[in-house]
Formats: sequence, structure tokens, C-alpha cells
Amino acid sequence: MRTKFFLFLFPLTLYPIINPLFAKSDEDAWYYYGFHVGSLVQTCKLAEKKLISTQVARDELEFRFTRANSDLDSGDYRAFTTFAYSDMKECAKFLP
Repeated sequence: MRTKFFLFLFPLTLYPIINPLFAKSDEDAWYYYGFHVGSLVQTCKLAEKKLISTQVARDELEFRFTRANSDLDSGDYRAFTTFAYSDMKECAKFLP
């Protein structure tokens, strides 16, 4: 019984050692890209349903594009703008 207990605890002792190795992974880029796309879609949906004004939507999307330009690398930013202008055609009037 004691051996099984120690075998159970052994992986838990490795976790704090391994975790810092994954702290700076490439998944940060996916997080920022997803965050900006999600904010873009949500702002467009709110503006379409007239829950926020057109001016507020434009200001928010202008801020979102500026922030995405600083957070994303050039390839991800290009993909973000391509998505915004070609896939979100119903939101074209709100885009900067």
C-alpha cells in the first residue's frame, strides 16, 4: 500500500519542476490572436444588434486594431486583418 502511495505522489513532485519549462511557450501567440478575434466578433455583434452605438463600435475596433498590431507578429496581424475585412463583411461599416 505504501509503495502505491509513493508511486501516486511521484508525478506530483515533478509537476512544479516541469511547469516553468512550458511557461514561455508558443501558445501565447495563439492566446493573443484568439483574444483579438473574439473581441472583434463580440464588438461587431453588439453593434449589429444596436446594443452599442456605431461610434462606440468604431472607437473600440480602432483600439483593437492598434492593440493587435502591437501584440501580434506580422503574419498573425495580417491573418487578423484578413479575417476582419473578408470574413466579417457585415461589420465592414464599423471597421477602421
